[in-house]
Amino acid sequence: MIWQKACENIYKEEPVFKNRHWKKYLILLVITLPVFIVFIFMLPHDKRPIALGICPSIFWILYYSWIAVENRKKRDRTNI
Repeated sequence: MIWQKACENIYKEEPVFKNRHWKKYLILLVITLPVFIVFIFMLPHDKRPIALGICPSIFWILYYSWIAVENRKKRDRTNI
């Protein structure tokens, strides 16, 4: 009886890695990837490793900022 309830709870949960924002990810990737590639090849050879660290960081900051702004707008609409 206890085992059956535990199994029911497991199957009701959503997948851990369910990504609801995959469209935002693809839109940002299509926009930023060409810009970052051009940016990396325009830099002097000794500065490229720095850009390889900065460019993905900028991408993820934009991605999570977009999600945070959308969540804030959704929260404000529900509170009114």
